[in-house]
Amino acid sequence: MAITLTKVYGPTVVGDRWEVCYTAALTNSYTTGGDSLKPSDLGLSDNDPAFTVTLEPLAGGWLPTYDYTAKKLMLWSASSSASTQVVSTTDVSAQSVRVTAKSKYRN
Repeated sequence: MAITLTKVYGPTVVGDRWEVCYTAALTNSYTTGGDSLKPSDLGLSDNDPAFTVTLEPLAGGWLPTYDYTAKKLMLWSASSSASTQVVSTTDVSAQSVRVTAKSKYRN
């Protein structure tokens, strides 16, 4: 199952970039290596080397990160001593991530 995106705002011009913000509802079966989240899923160009993503931390020790090479949203479980990627098929559907992205180009 894919991430479900709900637009919060955008596209809005910020300086020389387009900015969008979405809430990403996570899946009931997380995939190790992350769930696909391409810039084009957010209405931005897949070909902008200056594309950036900001993710808000989640409650309960979950840490979202973005893999720019694979274009995936990854989820980590953090403890006081270590951080490990959430195990494949874990139900994370109770979680959602605020995703703010910037790009020079729109689709």
